Amino acid sequence: MSLTSTNKVSIRYKSGGHSFSTKELESLVGAGQSLEVVVITPKCVLIPATEYKSLHKVDYLPTMGVVPSVSECVVDTPVINNIVAVMSIDKEFAQTLLNLKTDSTFTTPLLSNETIEQGTIIELIDNTLFVRVYNKGLLFAEAMEVSSDADIIHILQRLNNIYDIYNMYARALGDTERITRICKRCFKHIDK
Repeated sequence: MSLTSTNKVSIRYKSGGHSFSTKELESLVGAGQSLEVVVITPKCVLIPATEYKSLHKVDYLPTMGVVPSVSECVVDTPVINNIVAVMSIDKEFAQTLLNLKTDSTFTTPLLSNETIEQGTIIELIDNTLFVRVYNKGLLFAEAMEVSSDADIIHILQRLNNIYDIYNMYARALGDTERITRICKRCFKHIDK
């Protein structure tokens, strides 16, 4: 079933941040509406849908060197553009969603519908940097924890060494002011 904007409520959830209570979620979600949870976490990996096995979702994060804490559980997204995202969220929040008894799905900024033909999309939300590199298709997509501007510069420099991203178009999302301040000298063209 395809959800339309009239029957879907979307919230942003930062793992380890504010946890919505069942009462708060019930007040957001009306009768017949579904809940889409956009999870903001660096503990996220993308898997091609053809290679994805839901029964093994807990194995994907550790395989990529990302280990959920004991207070977290692993969730997955529906298939979007032939990709599934696997990420960790707080167990308490997952239980709150189960108690809500409404249809809820998860997603990540890495699976955003905003794409480009060639270039880089850089999205900064709190201390999580989401980077996607395109060249006639998705070449690279990763969520990373950053603690300073130097972390962002280091990550983008490493990506430039591999994909030559500084000579491509770039789009800033999220904390656009910070991204453009940091990146304006690196990229030939960056929009927000």
